[in-house]
Amino acid sequence: MQIEIPGDVEPLVTAKAHQAGFENVGDYVVSLVLGRIPAETRCHEEDAAGKTASASEWNDQKNARRCELIDRDIQNELNDEERLELANLTDQFRDYRRRHAPLPMETPVRLHAELLEKKRQRESGGRA
Repeated sequence: MQIEIPGDVEPLVTAKAHQAGFENVGDYVVSLVLGRIPAETRCHEEDAAGKTASASEWNDQKNARRCELIDRDIQNELNDEERLELANLTDQFRDYRRRHAPLPMETPVRLHAELLEKKRQRESGGRA
């Protein structure tokens, strides 16, 4: 799978991948999307006191700002600072969602295992 990361975001993602112990940035991104990255290695917005904003503080104001940034991102109108803000808000939202409405992972994990097995069989010429 080829994952394209915008050039202005790549240094941040690469640094976070290495911080989380990933050599391959693509593996980091996939793990991040699946929610398998420890919270301390994700980007988070810090308040004036330097404390990381808690995902439990998710509210309508943050959600509205995140939606606004997503709309602007779709229109390719975000600057670097706003991209980081969107990444931070998205991390906070995902943390909140994981705590309050975790996604069932059994089916995707099973499907992933099946696909890996099919790939292994195909690569070995169909021999079991």
